[in-house]
Amino acid sequence: MIALCDTGLINLKSLQRAFEHLGHMAVITARTDEISCCDQVVLCAAGSFKEGFDAMRKNRFDRALRAAAAAGKPVLGIGLGMQLLCSDSNEGGLFKGASLLPHSVQYSKACPPADGFYSTKTDPECALFRGIEQASFFYFQNAFVRDTADACAVAEHYGDFCAAAVNGTVSATAFYPHKSGEAGIRVLANFLEM
Repeated sequence: MIALCDTGLINLKSLQRAFEHLGHMAVITARTDEISCCDQVVLCAAGSFKEGFDAMRKNRFDRALRAAAAAGKPVLGIGLGMQLLCSDSNEGGLFKGASLLPHSVQYSKACPPADGFYSTKTDPECALFRGIEQASFFYFQNAFVRDTADACAVAEHYGDFCAAAVNGTVSATAFYPHKSGEAGIRVLANFLEM
């Protein structure tokens, strides 16, 4: 079973349906005891880092995500969820993330976040992008992780930005796979095989 961490910042029903379409049961929950019982954990959110950070701390998702990763369970961050898995962010102040990805979220007014469909350059060795054509388009909203070191996918908007990253059993996409058509559904299917 897949735990979809409910931050209250995004409607998770379409993501839940995407996993069910792939033949996997997904439960939307804000309870850490339910999260700990699941085989895979997904943190999908939208909004500002501070809103996500507050929701993550209030529900103790940061601890649940770290525990899942430490237990070797696959963890996936989507959209703002990717940013929350990073080390820190300067959006709206200085905040620590869950530190499951060694990236820093650097917000700049001179470089607005990416919104819309963007073509991505993917690492063919990355398991998340197995069977997906190079330069496929994915849907981004409020994406601005500029640190592309160790990125397994990169898109361009006012320069390159990290579209996806993997660190051990932790994967993350700046885009929303369930809103990205066939290529996005394939990313979710690949995550389920990790």
